[in-house]
Amino acid sequence: MQKLLSILTFLLHLQGNALACTTTAYLSESDDLFVGKSLDWNLVHGFVSVNPKGAQKRGLLLPGTSAQPIQWKAKYGSVTFDQVARNFPFGGMNQEGLMIEVMWLTETSPPPLKNDIPAINESQYMQYLLDQASSVAAAVELTKGIQVQKGAAPIHYLMCDKIRECAIVEFVSGERKIYRSSDDSMPYKALTNNNYPNSLAFLKGFIGFGGSQSIPYGNSGSPSRFVIAIAESEKRNDPRDSRGRPDPVSKGFKILEKVMAPNTAWQIVYDPAHEKISFRSRDSLAIKSVDLRQFKFDCNQGYLYHRINQGSGDVSGQFEKITNAVSDEHIDKSSFIPANLRPLLKQYDRASPMDCSAPRLPASAPASTVRKASPAGRQ
Repeated sequence: MQKLLSILTFLLHLQGNALACTTTAYLSESDDLFVGKSLDWNLVHGFVSVNPKGAQKRGLLLPGTSAQPIQWKAKYGSVTFDQVARNFPFGGMNQEGLMIEVMWLTETSPPPLKNDIPAINESQYMQYLLDQASSVAAAVELTKGIQVQKGAAPIHYLMCDKIRECAIVEFVSGERKIYRSSDDSMPYKALTNNNYPNSLAFLKGFIGFGGSQSIPYGNSGSPSRFVIAIAESEKRNDPRDSRGRPDPVSKGFKILEKVMAPNTAWQIVYDPAHEKISFRSRDSLAIKSVDLRQFKFDCNQGYLYHRINQGSGDVSGQFEKITNAVSDEHIDKSSFIPANLRPLLKQYDRASPMDCSAPRLPASAPASTVRKASPAGRQ
């Protein structure tokens, strides 16, 4: 039991350290919404994973938790960016064009767990939404029906979809806060590492947003990155490609360059309307792209992967089926994981379903009290 607690707490702690980042949405000249994400973190390795629909999954809660964990079946396939283990993503998008990213928020404090509402840890929460929701509206409704357990990673979330709706979910002062672009609560679609209301208040001090201060280019602090990201995202001037056509993906990378840090590991640009993702890393600056429409997301095919630091151009056809050996290699490469925890992490990774049947949990994880989550949104 204590070993399982150590695994979950350690994994969440690692993800939290990785998520001091910037995410911002912007419109192309043709009014399509794009979302850029900059991951600032010392480690660069990682997998781009294809997660099949139909896979059976079960949430993991800290031992001793009286609330019941969610179990669910993935309704939608997704492509995620993973650095530790499957189903603990750093970000991703599903085949319906719903994308979700996370960032560190120190003051995160979810409400205390109740026994009569299903719960999930804050890392798997994102994979759960990608598996179950077809839109921001559906994800928000799902969020209202579950609890997110506080682990060691205080994070908040930004999500957008192909119809240009976005939302921010934060857990602050024991309350769940949801801000949506469909009402007046989310006037700007960006997020860094301060809570959203405080970031908006800071923004008002700058030229173009009600204040007199110049945009703080070159300042890598969280409030300044929020201002810079919005100032750049508000510009409606797509770069041109070699044929003179608008290139909104290049615009995304140019925005991310304005907020990058010396330890920026990954830069990702999501195109929900066309179900495409472009990305590059500190160790592989060539831009790579994935077209989600090229995947069947067949549960019987299992999980697929592509190393984030390999290739260039469209890599949709270069994904391979992940094996236990490859997964173990990925975990072993994460040198920050203590050697005595790696076998336990590998055991939990084995619990990720590969054959579309109910996953097996490690022997130390109690599975006697499992509650199915209630469906919500367009399923």
